[in-house]
Amino acid sequence: MASRIQVRRGTEADWTNVASSVTLAAGEPAVATGNSKGPLLYFGDGTTLFSGLKAQVASFTPQSGSNTRNGHITATNDDYTFGMLETGDARSGDTYGMGNGSTLHVKDGATMTFGADGSGTGTTVTVHDNVTTDFRNTPSLYDGVVVHVGLHTGTSSADGTVSIKRDTTDVVVVDDYGNVAITPVNDSGTVDPNFMLKMSDNADVGLQVRDPNNDVVFAVHDNYINSVPDIILGPVPDHAIPSSFAVIRSGTTPNNTDIDALSDHIDAQHVLLHVQGGSTNNQRGQLVLTGNRSVSSDMKAIGIKKNGVGTLGFQADYAGNLALTGQLTAQKYVVPNHPCQVRITQTTTVTTLDLVGNLDATAISFTKLNALTVSITPATASSKFLIEVSCMGGDNSQAGSTFDRPEYLCGTLFRKIGSGADTDLSPSNTSNIVKALFMGTGNRHDTRGTVVHHTGIIGQHLDDPSYTLGQTLTYTLGVAVHDNEAKGISFNLNKSTDGVGHELNMTSLIKVTEIPE
Repeated sequence: MASRIQVRRGTEADWTNVASSVTLAAGEPAVATGNSKGPLLYFGDGTTLFSGLKAQVASFTPQSGSNTRNGHITATNDDYTFGMLETGDARSGDTYGMGNGSTLHVKDGATMTFGADGSGTGTTVTVHDNVTTDFRNTPSLYDGVVVHVGLHTGTSSADGTVSIKRDTTDVVVVDDYGNVAITPVNDSGTVDPNFMLKMSDNADVGLQVRDPNNDVVFAVHDNYINSVPDIILGPVPDHAIPSSFAVIRSGTTPNNTDIDALSDHIDAQHVLLHVQGGSTNNQRGQLVLTGNRSVSSDMKAIGIKKNGVGTLGFQADYAGNLALTGQLTAQKYVVPNHPCQVRITQTTTVTTLDLVGNLDATAISFTKLNALTVSITPATASSKFLIEVSCMGGDNSQAGSTFDRPEYLCGTLFRKIGSGADTDLSPSNTSNIVKALFMGTGNRHDTRGTVVHHTGIIGQHLDDPSYTLGQTLTYTLGVAVHDNEAKGISFNLNKSTDGVGHELNMTSLIKVTEIPE
């Protein structure tokens, strides 16, 4: 008759009821049944209550399937080894797993090794969707780690992200396209850099940004920053007002560095580059350099010089003084109450005008001398304009007794704004009064009609017109004679003769100068 050996046994619930009152003898085995993962085996030591004992060996059957195999857990002192198969029984393609709701705990100080030889070569650990891996301690990844997110098989198109959390808040997120989002959590009581890159000491590039063509567009070196494309302050809208403007500024203000800073400038940045203006036609960039009150005249806000040359070619101090060693070349200089631009028309053209006066001064009118016309487009609003005229010529002594009054030549200016009509700048004549802007310079030295007389107009006039920026102002000399006998002059511009038959040719000009207020 065969013998049967039975050990003390009971369900986990049974053992729980007596765990605090039963002590197994040294080497005495006991089995707890009813566990979904298989029976649990305990060994007593003769002193420890059952509640203090730990299961030593558990045998279980993994998930069902054509390729599943039984597994085991063995124990040697405090080292536990989890083996899905007996040694040498592993097969390629076999699948093993744990049932839903199962938990595998690897305790402090324990080691979990993937790969038969401990190298992990050719071993893949897959964490499927909706699975959370929680590292309570710092894992050691000596040989690096590769994390695949999204598109992890040839037929899958699932998205995935890698997240680093503080509690339930994402602080670092990498999506399946490689986009990185860093959202630091407020660390109350400390001031920490949200992102810090400490460079090595071997002249490496600390940070480099490349475009899709792999060309460097921005780089941070050990002692400088370089950028290849433009740096744009603020957004670039399409025919619209940007909603915000970027600013480049210094980290200090007079409040930090100047104990005597005025209150209205105490928070002004030492360096400020920004965009100002409130409408499409009024946007403009502005560079502001603010010096402390103690700056001296030898401290320059701006200095420009050539490499290898000790002297600054251009410099501007904080008092607004400019120093220039080279030439200043520009089309317009705008300085209040100083000329900013000049336009000149000079001509040698010979023009003949038969000018006749009138007994009624109010009937005398000026004739435009179109060869002496000059135009200017104002650089600023509300400027004044100085017009200077040098009109050279003589009378035609052979024109007859009607045109033998060279001494009665006078002049005015006609002004046209934009495409408007000409306006005579001289006041209107009144009875017996001819109101001209210029008087002729000719004098009669001999009998009228027998000797040629030299004559002309030299004068200047300051005009204060009303105009809009962008409009062109055009000035033309006008001439007339103020004779009370219906007499006049046959005037030759740029031509005269002398008493011995020599012909004289001359040059005349008209000049306009803008003077900003």
